[in-house]
Amino acid sequence: PEVIRYMVARVDLALREELGIADGLADPRVHLLDPCCGTGAYVVEVLRQIAATLRAQGEEALLGYQVKQAALTRVFGFELLPAPFVVAHLQVGLFLQQLEAPLRDDEERAKIYLTNALTGWE
Repeated sequence: PEVIRYMVARVDLALREELGIADGLADPRVHLLDPCCGTGAYVVEVLRQIAATLRAQGEEALLGYQVKQAALTRVFGFELLPAPFVVAHLQVGLFLQQLEAPLRDDEERAKIYLTNALTGWE
């Protein structure tokens, strides 16, 4: 987890300092693709970073909603194996529940897909 936290922090810092995106990963224009998301540790850490940035900006009232929107629209994960795929969905769902913004089972799902993102490109 520490390595993942460090990697996400470095990406956030690069967005801010190198690309001039003041909100880093929390900026709605930033989309993240994890081609081998496994159990979703990186995806969840990105959502944590987004939450931390919004919290630091005083966005507490809409924090859960905004992080949930990021999970539904701009943070993507791809996984080849079924078991880690299911765990990734569970991890994202549990994190959003902690923020009091649970996914509605019948209408919403994290953007994590069961597919091979590394082969088959033409």
